[in-house]
Amino acid sequence: MAIINTMDNNDSIGFNDLSYLTDRLRETAVNVLPESHYGIMTTESIVAFLGSQERAVKVCKEASCLAELGRMVSADYVAQANIGRFNNNLTIKTELYSVKKGNLINSFTGESKNLAGLLVIINEKAPILFKKLDKRLYSVKLSTEPSGADLSFDGDSQSSCTTPCKVELQAGNVRITADLEDYETADTTVSIKQNNQSILIRLKPNFGILEVKPAYSDGIGKDEQWSLTLNGQSFSSLENKLPADKYKGELSHRCYEDISFNIGVSKGKRQVFDMAKQVKLKKGGLVLKAEKNGEPVFVNGKQAGKTPFSGSVPLCAVVEVGKGRERVDVELEYNGRVEHTHKYEYEILGERGNAYFYEVNYDQAIEDYTAALRIKPDYYIALANRGLAYHKKGNYDRAIEDYTATLRIKPNFQEFLYLRGFAFLLKKNYDRAIEDFNAALRIKPDYLDALSNRGNAYVYKGNYDRAIKDFEAVLKIDPNDVYARNIIEEIRKFTDSRDGKTYKTIKMPDGKIWMAENLNYNASGSKCYDNNPANCQICGRLYNWATAKMACPMGWHLPSDTEWGALITAVGGEKTAGKFLKATSGNGLDSYGFTALSCGSGYSDGIFILGNQGGMWWSNTEYGSIRAYNRSVSNYREDVVRDNFNKDVCLYSVRCVRN
Repeated sequence: MAIINTMDNNDSIGFNDLSYLTDRLRETAVNVLPESHYGIMTTESIVAFLGSQERAVKVCKEASCLAELGRMVSADYVAQANIGRFNNNLTIKTELYSVKKGNLINSFTGESKNLAGLLVIINEKAPILFKKLDKRLYSVKLSTEPSGADLSFDGDSQSSCTTPCKVELQAGNVRITADLEDYETADTTVSIKQNNQSILIRLKPNFGILEVKPAYSDGIGKDEQWSLTLNGQSFSSLENKLPADKYKGELSHRCYEDISFNIGVSKGKRQVFDMAKQVKLKKGGLVLKAEKNGEPVFVNGKQAGKTPFSGSVPLCAVVEVGKGRERVDVELEYNGRVEHTHKYEYEILGERGNAYFYEVNYDQAIEDYTAALRIKPDYYIALANRGLAYHKKGNYDRAIEDYTATLRIKPNFQEFLYLRGFAFLLKKNYDRAIEDFNAALRIKPDYLDALSNRGNAYVYKGNYDRAIKDFEAVLKIDPNDVYARNIIEEIRKFTDSRDGKTYKTIKMPDGKIWMAENLNYNASGSKCYDNNPANCQICGRLYNWATAKMACPMGWHLPSDTEWGALITAVGGEKTAGKFLKATSGNGLDSYGFTALSCGSGYSDGIFILGNQGGMWWSNTEYGSIRAYNRSVSNYREDVVRDNFNKDVCLYSVRCVRN
């Protein structure tokens, strides 16, 4: 390497000063370039190559380029500084060339008001100039404290890394800058000498730290963090890096009174605010009731009283009730007063079971009722409702088990006496069903469902008379009960084995079973009104007295005058009985279902009278040898008329009475 004497194009400085600047360049090259690879030519050796000092000065001034000059002195590389002036300032331009290739390797320029300034420029930029020749690269481990800093080398932002990192750097002095947010920029020069060299750069913080130490009273609300604002700005953490300044802090928490404080933060220091002495719980009034009085009430683990409880309670405290310390789900109001009735877990499970029951999700309902009963085995409401759910699912055995368990706790629970009876009815255990219906009716005699289903049980047992009594009892309580009326009619239907015709029957207030329709048996000599068969379908047939006596089927008979009289007396007497016995089509009330129709009458000679204006019925009682008693009603009167007419000539309707 040849360092050619510094040239002064404008004779701005003296020879000695030029020589000193040249020597400083040579010294820098010696320090930067490894001795094993480079030799720095002295002034004497350069002069020797050029012939003399005078010739050397002349050649240096006249050479067309440094590369040519380098070839003259047999150097591989050549460098020279040139001094000039610009705007009254001294300027320096230093170039480094490859002699072989003739190309510029590196250069630097600068200006100063004096030589001292030029020397500063050389000291700063000359190492970088010559370092371009040292091609050795070393692997360097770089880290900062703290990590995460962005590094750049020799001012080149294109060559950078983020710590910790590993890079390859040329041997020699390297200027490293480290930038990290909230820290001062570090600017240091490091000598790179070997592979795997480790370099640590410690950064100075450009901030202070504020730490807020949270505090809680008896651990209340410790699962929730305090909210912090500083100078009106919200912070999510209680420890923050802050610029050096004075701050007004506000701390808030759902469970505590707000806390205000003032604090200063200094660069590089940690300030701690401990709120322990300032925490104050928010409180609200609580009036607490439970299933029964005298149960212990606990507030945050400590007994505070018994139910019914009334007192001031921390807003976020855990409130428990009962020996089992069941948690009370209540939301208190700050500085307010809340009244709350505690529902135990088994009650909540039972209510949820009820909700599933009404949604027709019986399996889930049974699951919740069972869970409630595990907590409280004598919870009869869950027992009863689980029985209902099993009942709805058709599992009558399990339903009966739960109804029975319910009745052991509540023996007079008439509804579940009835339901168990109903389950036995569905299982066709009619005797047990009747037993439970009887028990329910002893408690509540007008229990319609129990009466009706006891009647059903008697029907299934074949005890029709007893069944009818129950359905008649139902009708006394509710005359509009269609089911009871229909089943009585169904029970009392009679089929005449002679012709297969079926007749409604009814038990009247006189205690007798009467046909509720006119007889329509085609006995010899009987006729249809107007000889029209369609009238027989509505009104039955008309008979003379002798035929009427023999027309009723086996087990039945034509009523006597006395039996007619007893019936009429039982329904209100002759003056008003017609109103209660007549069909509604004949302006009657048909109060008992007797349905006395206005079917007219006839004579043996073929004449028919009255039409739909009234009706006449034979009795089996004679009035002398020619006549017999009868009863008649009219659409225009409310009474029942007792009379007697010719047995052979007159044709009247027939109602039969069971023997």
